[in-house]
Amino acid sequence: MTADLKEVLRNTLDELTKADFKRFKCLLRDQNSIPWGMLEEADTDDTVDLIVQKYTMKAGEIVSTILKKMNSNLLAMALESRVVLILKALTASSGGTPMPQQGEGNSLLSAISHLNPETHSYYMDIM
Repeated sequence: MTADLKEVLRNTLDELTKADFKRFKCLLRDQNSIPWGMLEEADTDDTVDLIVQKYTMKAGEIVSTILKKMNSNLLAMALESRVVLILKALTASSGGTPMPQQGEGNSLLSAISHLNPETHSYYMDIM
């Protein structure tokens, strides 16, 4: 999953202008988890690696929250949708209950049911 998540995060951050990417990194720094010295010169790949190392499964949530602070709501919504798809695929491939096809019940609920309570709650709120 980490490779898929990194790709989705990288593609999302690649959509930002240079100025917006710098603002994104400043807002990320304000989360007090990744030192500015590590972020200041980081490119997209390095920034994604730092985010995933620090936040693991919450990486998508953190990036989405920062994008919303930047009023990049469409980009945040697209990211959230992609993360949910990754979670669905992860659940389906983990030997759990087979995932229903689109339109067949609570497939998203099944996909996020294995997450820690905070992340689970976040994805429940955006559904």
